[in-house]
Amino acid sequence: MSLAYTLLTTPTFERDFKKLDADVARRIRKKTELLASHPEAVLPLLRNMPDNLKGLRKYRIGDYRVLLWLDHSNRIIKLYSVEHRSTVYRDL
Repeated sequence: MSLAYTLLTTPTFERDFKKLDADVARRIRKKTELLASHPEAVLPLLRNMPDNLKGLRKYRIGDYRVLLWLDHSNRIIKLYSVEHRSTVYRDL
């Protein structure tokens, strides 16, 4: 299956992803790949973000949130972070 958008990851996303339980990680990977084919599923911009995180969006996957940037002109989804919903916004 060809992806409509290219998925890129940040070191933060890779670090977070490695900490996940195998079943949760599998689900996150599957959903982010689906997202690449359907980027319209991403919610609007998060508000009150610091300058280095401007344009950040969230994608809900069960109790987890994937924070990402969408670049429609280059057809890229850059995955910034993935964390449980109870902790995801603490460090932003």
